[in-house]
Amino acid sequence: MKPQHSFSNLGETIQRNPSAFIVQAFLKILHARRLLFISSFIFLNIIGILILRYSTSIYKMQASLLMKDDTKGSDWGESMLWQGLGLSIGKNNVDNEIEILKSRTLMRNVILDLQLYIHYFATGHVKTTEIYAESPFHLQYLSTHAPHMPSKQALFEIRPISATQYTLSNSHSTWEGVFGDTLSLSFGNILITRTKFPFVPENIYSFQFTTLDDEIKRYKKALSVSTNNKFVSMVQLYFMDIIPLRGERILNKHMENYLQSNVDDKNQIIDSALIFIDENIAKVSNELTALETEIEAYRKHNQLSDLSETSRVLIQNTSINDQELAKLQTQIKITHDLKLHLKQFPDGIIPATLNIEGQNFSSLLHKYNDLQS
Repeated sequence: MKPQHSFSNLGETIQRNPSAFIVQAFLKILHARRLLFISSFIFLNIIGILILRYSTSIYKMQASLLMKDDTKGSDWGESMLWQGLGLSIGKNNVDNEIEILKSRTLMRNVILDLQLYIHYFATGHVKTTEIYAESPFHLQYLSTHAPHMPSKQALFEIRPISATQYTLSNSHSTWEGVFGDTLSLSFGNILITRTKFPFVPENIYSFQFTTLDDEIKRYKKALSVSTNNKFVSMVQLYFMDIIPLRGERILNKHMENYLQSNVDDKNQIIDSALIFIDENIAKVSNELTALETEIEAYRKHNQLSDLSETSRVLIQNTSINDQELAKLQTQIKITHDLKLHLKQFPDGIIPATLNIEGQNFSSLLHKYNDLQS
């Protein structure tokens, strides 16, 4: 009868406060397995710390670039100007410019400019980490032309001997060099210098040459270019990399080379226009020179003086002749009127104011008037 009373009290307790019973049961289980829970908590924290410590994070860099889209009315009459000069210039289109930004040539120039085919590593007790700006040494490859680029990956380990000297080794050979001096390798010359960061004795430092084609494929895959709005000529560039500083430099250099390529294209068009103008000026000048030569030969053949002076004299003589003709016509008119007057008035006196030029006309007029009087 007593156990039945106990179970009855337990049921009443669960009905009155079920949450308290659940908490109490959980605490009893936790207390019974406390060592398992504590060890699991410690183990999971250690795993989380190791993941955060030794996992490789990937960062996403972003940049924006404003394009000039001639198909949206931003040409400002430049095409008309070039067409007026007899030249043709293609119109900028955002889709075309995006493909240029994704082009292999542009990425290749970025890799060569920043020497991204050289990777620096620091190997610790557990993990090998790629270092970029914090490397204790900097390597400059002095033979950047395509025929001298490494045809396959090459890994070298570097160890400092002193503050000025180092040893360089790979799986086949070992070299000794001096920081700041040129060192000759089978595929070209390199120059290794110290940076402000020290060599950590616990780490093993190395660098790796990779092929240019591999780097182009890798970085082209990490780059994405898109536009969020077809009505706005704004292009977004995204780059994924494990080193944020390197990703920022790649994006900046990528946009710098793109803008410089546009400037070079414009300069090339301007140079072509200048050559076109100079050639036409030379052609017109030669034609004018030939025409002047023909005019001079014509003058000499026809014994002509300066045409402008001849024209001026001819115009002047024509004017003088016109004046003389007017005078003669006036005198003829006066003479005709005088003849009519003498017929009508044979005994009349002729006026002395008649304007008829002649050597003896005045004396004859006076004698005639004296006889009539």
